[in-house]
Amino acid sequence: MSAPPTENTPPDASETTPKLTPELQRAGITEELLHRALDDNGAAMLADCQACENDEDWVNNWGGPLAAALLSIELYRHLAWQQYMAGAMRADALAEANRTMSLADIAEYTPHTRNSIFKMTKPPKRMPA
Repeated sequence: MSAPPTENTPPDASETTPKLTPELQRAGITEELLHRALDDNGAAMLADCQACENDEDWVNNWGGPLAAALLSIELYRHLAWQQYMAGAMRADALAEANRTMSLADIAEYTPHTRNSIFKMTKPPKRMPA
């Protein structure tokens, strides 16, 4: 059973998905470019960055230096929320599993120690900004 909502209850996922703001549009970012950066969690941006010998080449594939910088900021923010929400779910699921199993027993199903599993039972301390 989940804990009642608190001030640290994460918002609905639609509230954490980056939106095309006027500031991003002013930097030349389109809805398509924003989705291209986010849809694969940055894998395409990283592949372009690693494949280009000249830094200028890869950023131009992403709308230029400013657009690439802003896209990477939005990507980072988006991934921080995903990590926070995954940590919260992990803590809740482990607490539920711990009702019927010991943390040592749970650890046997993972490459982690009982102490590591114990640390994972703690929900994230604060939501990302």
